[in-house]
Parts: sequence; C-alpha cells; structure tokens
Amino acid sequence: MLFCFNAVDNRRIDNQSFVSHSVRHVGTEFNFSSGWYYAGEGEQQVWQDQHAMVAVSFNELATLLEPYFEVHVLEHDYQCIIPWDDVSGNALFACVKI
Repeated sequence: MLFCFNAVDNRRIDNQSFVSHSVRHVGTEFNFSSGWYYAGEGEQQVWQDQHAMVAVSFNELATLLEPYFEVHVLEHDYQCIIPWDDVSGNALFACVKI
C-alpha cells in the first residue's frame, strides 16, 4: 500500500506566499485563493479558507509515520522525482506500508 501527500514544514511556512485564480464564464465569476498561515508556535496552521490543519515539522511528521510506513520525503516537483533538499518548506511524502 502506498500513501502519498503534500506537506508544509511549520518551521518554513511563508505566510506571504499564496496563489489566487479567477475565472469568468457565462456571466458568472469563480474566485479561488489558497495560502498557508502559521502563527509561529503550537501545532495548528490554517489555510486561507480557514480550516484548521496540524502544524508539525517534516522531521516530526516522519517520526509519526515511521512506525507504520517506510517514509520517503521528496521535493515538491511534479516534473521529476528527487529527494527533498532539507531546505524547502514544501515536500511530497511517499509512504509505503510496512
């Protein structure tokens, strides 16, 4: 079994980084924006749409997963599969069930 997901390291979140898109179609408009916010302490971060999410570092996340999975942390790059550089704050986790 393979469990894959995108994660953000709470020590490297850029609260100023976000994406926004707007689309108009047949007289209607759809606006979408997404961005992280982390107050800098505690275990909770929020996405701009205001739902709560857990805030942990990549090391803490890997430690939580390792009893159940073989954990591989990869760069958040959809063009190639390369190991995480230990610097960037966004990564892909590929976890293989033990």
